[in-house]
Amino acid sequence: MKEDDVTEFKREITKYAMKTAVAFSNTRGGRIYIGIENDGTVRGVDDPDEVSVRAAQLLSDTVRPDITGTSKISNLKMSGHEVVEIKISEGTSKPYYLREKGLKTEGVYIRVGSASVPAPESLIRKMIRESSPQSFERSVSPEQNLTFNETSRIFRESGIEIGRTQMVSMGFFSGNYYSNLAYILSDQYPQGIKLAVFSDGYKDSFLDRDEVYGSVLNQAERAYAFIEKHNPLRSNIGGGLKRMDFRAYPETAVREALINAVVHRDYFINGSTLVSIADGSVSISSAGGMNPDIGLDDVMKGISSLRNPRLAAVFYRLKMIETYGTGIPRIVGDYRNNLLQPRIEVSTNVFKVTLPTVETTGDDIEDARKVIELLSWTDTITRSDVESALGVSRSKATSLLSELVEGGILDIVGSGRSTRYRLR
Repeated sequence: MKEDDVTEFKREITKYAMKTAVAFSNTRGGRIYIGIENDGTVRGVDDPDEVSVRAAQLLSDTVRPDITGTSKISNLKMSGHEVVEIKISEGTSKPYYLREKGLKTEGVYIRVGSASVPAPESLIRKMIRESSPQSFERSVSPEQNLTFNETSRIFRESGIEIGRTQMVSMGFFSGNYYSNLAYILSDQYPQGIKLAVFSDGYKDSFLDRDEVYGSVLNQAERAYAFIEKHNPLRSNIGGGLKRMDFRAYPETAVREALINAVVHRDYFINGSTLVSIADGSVSISSAGGMNPDIGLDDVMKGISSLRNPRLAAVFYRLKMIETYGTGIPRIVGDYRNNLLQPRIEVSTNVFKVTLPTVETTGDDIEDARKVIELLSWTDTITRSDVESALGVSRSKATSLLSELVEGGILDIVGSGRSTRYRLR
């Protein structure tokens, strides 16, 4: 006999044998033989009944979830010696873990060849997802040593009490353990938001960048502040001498797109939410495509299907969202008077919203549409063409064409007297 992926030898019964019990439960089962050296030499045990009782106690006290119902302890005679066999079946409530270590890599083991090794966090998450019929939020967190400094701060600033009673009612616990909802609202949550400003659409060089981790409430706050830092103020002259100020990216649209990415992402999928500012647009990409029971056309109409209802309830309690399902319609509404419209892209594992700059407002919209209509009849136009077609001054035509170039609608061809414009 020798050790392999389903066989383990132990000279005596100790709590260290429970690592192997956990590993067998998380993999495809196996047998632990007490009274055999690592090299396969059978030494036996002096009192097999006592060893069997000790093994049963360790299985009951040390391993979670309980595996006593899926294990069997027997006394065997091998090479003239008394040996205790602990037969462990593959479990159906994975991941199994050492009670004192919890649901983390030092507590969850799997079998690799003849060794019991710590399971990576990604595999722990996968086991939770595959074995649990409940949502991510309701499942037990892989990390139990959690703090909530940032989440508590945000609740206090909103004038809302948050203690154990409130945490229980919101779903911070799954039985006696922290839930995944608590995990993503904790200071320890490792999946964050990566933010970057690029010099151009090719994204070869950074102008600014940041990464935020921890409580997703704090992530949303800091990410919004980063975007606002790169959201320039613009002005238009209205009637008379009145100046109208507006942001390049509508603040409501930015806020809704960002909160949508945080509240509705698939937290079973590891990876950061990505925010990119480049080439006259802000794009926000989050993990997880559409919920299978609705389509993009439903979302555009304001129909809501919550992937993370408890997290959405937390944001609602903090008044960070007003009503469910209104985010995308609000974004579209912010661009109702803009030539460039938001773009929404959905794949199997990604939901991406791209917000263009608001370059034209009010009456300028109709003038911009007339310029584009000109280009439906010809490949290129000049400033003079715009002056004649729209009946505007040279400065107005120049300003209008400049806005369309900066907004990513037109390209400049040539220079000086030969300058022409074409659709990008």
